[in-house]
This record gives sequence, C-alpha cells and structure tokens, in this order.
Amino acid sequence: MKQCENCGCNIFNEISGECAACSHHRHNDLVRALRDGTTTGYGYIDEVLALLRGGKKWRVLKGRDKLCWHPGVQMTNGKCVFCAMADKSPSIVEGENINQKRLTNLIEEMSILTQYKALLETAVALGVDVPQEMPKRGKTRQEAKCAGEKWYIPDSRCKICGSIGERYVDNGRCRNCGK
Repeated sequence: MKQCENCGCNIFNEISGECAACSHHRHNDLVRALRDGTTTGYGYIDEVLALLRGGKKWRVLKGRDKLCWHPGVQMTNGKCVFCAMADKSPSIVEGENINQKRLTNLIEEMSILTQYKALLETAVALGVDVPQEMPKRGKTRQEAKCAGEKWYIPDSRCKICGSIGERYVDNGRCRNCGK
C-alpha cells in the first residue's frame, strides 16, 4: 500500500494525489502565511501567495478544496487555482480570454456534430435505424466542476423534458426545463 513520505498517511486524493493529512497542513500553512505576510516553503503555494498579494481577486476558502484537496483557493469561476496551474495553462491563471475558450469549445462541438451528421447520412443511405442519442460528447458533472465550468452535458436524457441538453454543474438541473 502506498504511504505518504512526510506523514505516513495512506489516504490519497484520486484527482490530485494529495495526502489527506498533508493537504490539511498545506492549507493551514497557506492561510497562516497569507495572514502573517510570510512564505510557506512550498514553491507552488508561495507562487499563489504572491499572486494573491499582488491583487488577484481569488477566494481563500476556510478549508482545503473539497474535490481535489489542494489548499483552498478558488478563482472567480470556482475552479481551484492549483488545478489550473497543474494543467500547465498559464493563460488560465493569468486570465484567459473567455471568448477564445468559447470558440475552442464551439469548434469541438462542431467536430462532433459533423461526425454525427456523417453517421446519420450513412444510416439513411443504408436504410438503417440509428439511435436518437448523439455520441458521448460531454463531461461528467465532477469533471465540469473541476474545470470550473457552469454547464455540463450528461450521457442520459432529462427525465422531465427528454432532452440531452446542458445541465447546471451546481445542482444538476436541466437547463431546458429547470427540473
């Protein structure tokens, strides 16, 4: 069984690989360093501290992040700052252009729809019935939450309106009917 080198704990987060006990200590170190104006000795935490002191409008949570167990610092979109930094996307931390992100998502959606269109055209030509559901194209609710997104597209249809449309990440409600 895998054990933490620092404390000997054997409970780890699947997303970040953080040890349960060490993640609590790192969060407390971050809060203490932010309050006292000192550093923590952890390079990645000190980098976030410098950005917070430089005027970043990130929210410091009371405890560690519940999803990834990183020290509790969230961007304005709700995504963990440390997860964004781990994605090696400096543009996210520096403030990526939201229109560029939307354009990228739209291009991905168009690619999937083009593939589905080709599938339907082939099915019509062969006289074969194709299921109404489109191929899986979305993320799970947890993946969307970790990515800091507001909406996600599930694999299943809404039980009320029958759509495979977007749902709210916060509460899982259908965007189409609100139920």
